[in-house]
Amino acid sequence: MTVPFHMSRRSITRYIYQTCQVLWDVLQPLELKPPTKDQWFKIARRFGDLWDFPLAVGAIDGKHIASNAPPKSGSMYYCYKGFPSIALMAVSDADSCFILVDCGQYGRISDAGVYRTSQISKLLEEGKLNIPTSEFKVNSTERTIPFMIVGDEAFPLKTYLLKPYAAKTLDQE
Repeated sequence: MTVPFHMSRRSITRYIYQTCQVLWDVLQPLELKPPTKDQWFKIARRFGDLWDFPLAVGAIDGKHIASNAPPKSGSMYYCYKGFPSIALMAVSDADSCFILVDCGQYGRISDAGVYRTSQISKLLEEGKLNIPTSEFKVNSTERTIPFMIVGDEAFPLKTYLLKPYAAKTLDQE
């Protein structure tokens, strides 16, 4: 692209980055909107129907997307699998469709680190995703069991985020 446009590689790289940023800023709110309260209820119903887990409204995990590391970036982009990558953090519904996405962290950062600094974590912590209160009662009391997102052991245990017991804390019984 440098020859036909008579521009340096550095300029073209900067313009491509700026164009991608504008596309993200404009299209992300339109195409990747968080679910509405009604949609959260439908997602929970689907988790109940498919996976027998009616309180789940999402499953969260991170994946490494292979990429070319920028020059002079050292080991920042190299993940534990040994290749350069960027980290994708996503929440999917019962049918494995993305409902929340955060992408772009360095590949060397763990799932826990990516989650901790992600927009998903911030929105969940601040209660800004409009996840409704479930209708499930605790032993016929007025207390309800909250809807939750399920993750693996890399994620923190929260009232809205369920994770399994760490295998190292379990004994043979």
